[in-house]
Amino acid sequence: RKRLTLVQTSVERHDMGVATPGLRFVETIGAGIGASAFGVLFTSLTHHAMSPGSVAGALHWVFGIGAVMLILASALALRLPDVRFTRSLSAQRG
Repeated sequence: RKRLTLVQTSVERHDMGVATPGLRFVETIGAGIGASAFGVLFTSLTHHAMSPGSVAGALHWVFGIGAVMLILASALALRLPDVRFTRSLSAQRG
């Protein structure tokens, strides 16, 4: 939600119709790449042997790596500056 507000307040009003779906497109591509990466990781960790032990071990690693990535992303997000958005951004630019 904060990203959408950031994108919409950083463009001129007539460009908002392009910026908003552009953000959604980038988010969708990122989600697809992330899902693919975790799928490849899971497949490589099971070594193509779908025994219960290998699946459980692979899931443990995939979710563990996902948790570490979530913590790192949260730490980076907390370091972002707190920007107050205003209605008249174009007045500030001029």
